[in-house]
Amino acid sequence: MQKNLTRLGGGLLAALLLSPAQAAGIATWNLAWLLDQASHSRWVAACNSVQWRTARELEQEGKAMPASLQGLPYCDVHNGLEYGREAKCKAELGEVYYQRPNQQASSCRVAPDLADWKQYERKLQGLREGFAALDKAGVTLVALQEVSNDAAVQAILPEGWKVRTTADMPGVPAMPQQIGVAWKPAGIKLDVASIKPLLELTLEGERPLRPGLTFSAKLNGKATGFLLVHLKAGCRSQPMDQTRGQTPNQACSALAEQTTLLEQWIDQRAGKRFVVMGDFNRSLLRERDSYGTKPLAQFGARENAVVSAMLPEWNDNQPEGSTVVVLDHLRKEGEGGDGLVAGSWHCGYTKGIDHVVISGALAADLGDGERIVRPMGFTLDGKPLAVRDPSVVAPSDHCARYVSLD
Repeated sequence: MQKNLTRLGGGLLAALLLSPAQAAGIATWNLAWLLDQASHSRWVAACNSVQWRTARELEQEGKAMPASLQGLPYCDVHNGLEYGREAKCKAELGEVYYQRPNQQASSCRVAPDLADWKQYERKLQGLREGFAALDKAGVTLVALQEVSNDAAVQAILPEGWKVRTTADMPGVPAMPQQIGVAWKPAGIKLDVASIKPLLELTLEGERPLRPGLTFSAKLNGKATGFLLVHLKAGCRSQPMDQTRGQTPNQACSALAEQTTLLEQWIDQRAGKRFVVMGDFNRSLLRERDSYGTKPLAQFGARENAVVSAMLPEWNDNQPEGSTVVVLDHLRKEGEGGDGLVAGSWHCGYTKGIDHVVISGALAADLGDGERIVRPMGFTLDGKPLAVRDPSVVAPSDHCARYVSLD
């Protein structure tokens, strides 16, 4: 698989991020626990009733989480603490640590949108501006992750757009992180009747994982299958068969199981046009660059094999015609490491895990044109979102990522 890099200077890069002019086509965006107003009100009331304590903290006190939190985010999901500073912030704030929405002035607060709906609306405004920018760039279909329901998404979409999420679909567990698809009927023909959840990806257990979402749409006038995903977090780059000491890594084990299920979906569509896109919680570009020069026969599905990596597992070409292509991401010249462009400072931690993967058949149909997945930078009230401003609600910890498949 050939590595494809795009290198840009700083001025041109900034212009592309904030004022995209190139038609994009499709995008993926994790919206960071997006709630509609009714769900937000229920969540705040339920978590206020337990002073925003975690389930583990309540268990230690002999208490249970309120039943009203069913299908809503955990109370510590935006726990108001900088990553890695929990112990220090607890010591600094004492009992007030639990009253997280009231800590807007503290250096420990990172999620002021918990405080009230008025602040949450600033997050929503940023998301609206992001969708408007995607629309202007020519995007007509967006894979969505971490949304509560259709109403939450519809409230931030441009005029004329539609949405369908897995919330309330038959068989889908009640959970705060649903996935979905938003599309512009004037720009893309999506077969609404074909939209179905892929329930196998939820796996088994006390805390089910997110389902997939499948449907068919016309790309360049030809029917193309889509699978939208939000895979298990916690195993971004290490081998999935790597243990933690003497015990299996549970996150990696779950992701390995999802990898095998996705391979079955891919293999059943050998030789057909399809797109798999979303939040993979996996550094597929690193996998591609590590394994891409080695014979595919060394990897891939084998009887009784332990799954170590995602992309090589899919690309064993068994059956013939089942290989896929991971589209490269925008990179900046002179950057250390992989050079991947975050899009906004707020998205730095999640760069490189939101992907667009296309089948070999679709890649062959599209030809040799350069296709780079680009981030859409955040704005608020039309201006680039300020960095490290405690009064600013970042729309998400993921930037939207879009690409043209013309």
